Amino acid sequence: MKIIDFLYYYLVMWFKKRGKVIDPIARPAFALGICSLLWFMTIDGIIEYVLFNTFKTRIPKIIPVILGIAIIYFLEYIYVKRKRYYLILERDDPKFNVSDKSGMIISIIFVLFSLAFLMLTAIILHGIK
Repeated sequence: MKIIDFLYYYLVMWFKKRGKVIDPIARPAFALGICSLLWFMTIDGIIEYVLFNTFKTRIPKIIPVILGIAIIYFLEYIYVKRKRYYLILERDDPKFNVSDKSGMIISIIFVLFSLAFLMLTAIILHGIK
């Protein structure tokens, strides 16, 4: 849970810094939910390729989408409704022993890497076939 707390804390900080977001405390739940959806889609593609040796889907794509949406609501429930984000702020060291800039960079790289990894996996698996 510390990894998710880290990502959530610094994504909130990044959204607050940008200043254009209506609710910067709820927005990282969507970002992390979409990242988890991308990871589920990547794992689903790898499983299909390894088990069935094809890209014709036999596993409905709705399953990872439902899991991603469930994780979005789960994160929003924990961090916004149950106020876990404010509990992170009340810790002795809410900054996780890194500077603000490096924490935001790590969080943004994780979000972008999730998208890039999905694309890279699809390119590699299509290249193997």
